[in-house]
Amino acid sequence: MQKSSPNLTLMNFVVLFYVLVSASKLLTRYAVAPHILIAVVYFGILSFIYNRRDYFVLVCTSFLFLTFFFSFLEFRHFGWQFFWNTWLLHKTALYLYTFLLLPSLFLTYTLNFFQLSTDMGAWSKKGLFRFFIPVIVKKELIVHRYKNIMDALWERGYDTTKMLKRLQLLYLWMVPLIVTTLMEGVESYEYNQMLNSDITLYVPKRNLYKVSPLQKVSFWFLVAVLFVLIVLRYV
Repeated sequence: MQKSSPNLTLMNFVVLFYVLVSASKLLTRYAVAPHILIAVVYFGILSFIYNRRDYFVLVCTSFLFLTFFFSFLEFRHFGWQFFWNTWLLHKTALYLYTFLLLPSLFLTYTLNFFQLSTDMGAWSKKGLFRFFIPVIVKKELIVHRYKNIMDALWERGYDTTKMLKRLQLLYLWMVPLIVTTLMEGVESYEYNQMLNSDITLYVPKRNLYKVSPLQKVSFWFLVAVLFVLIVLRYV
C-alpha cells in the first residue's frame, strides 16, 4: 500500500508556518509574538519530530548568535528585556533569517530529493524542471564542478582554502557554477532522450509514496488561508 508523499507534508508544514506568522500579525492588539521566536520554536519542534538534531543545533546556535549580536549592536546591553526588543527589531537580516533561511534549511534537511521528481508530476515535463531533475538526482555533479572551479581559481593565484575567502570570490565562481550546472542537466536530459528513456517519465518499479488528495486539499487550503490573512492586514 502506498504512503502519502512526505515531501508535500513538509511543504504543508512550511506553508502552515507562514499562516501562523500572518495570524500573529492580526492578533498584535491582544499579544505580541516576535516572528523570529515563532520560527525558532516552530522549526525546533519539527526538527525533533523528524529527528534532525543537526538542524536543531543549527537553529539554536544561529538564533543565539543573532540575539546576542543585535542586542549588543543596537542596545549595548544584554538582558531579557533587551533580547525581547532585539527580536522585535525590523532588520533585513532578521527577516531573511526568519522567513527564508529557516524554512529553506528545514526543507534542505528533510526533503527526499529522489522522490521530488515523482511528486512534481506533470510539472517535471515543463521548462527548466526537466533539466533540473537530472541534476538533483545526481547532485554530486554540482559538488564535483564546484571543486573543479575552486581548483581553477587556485591555479590562477586565488586563495580558496578558507570559506571566507571563497565567499569573497563569490562573484567569480557563482555564475560559472550555475551555468555549468544547467549544462549538466541539459546534457543528462539529452542523453536520456538519445537512449529513448525520458527521465521525466521514469517511474520506479515500486513507488512507495503518492500525493494523497488530503495533502493536496490541505496545501491549497493553507495557501488560501495565507492569502486571506495577508489581505486582511490591509483591509
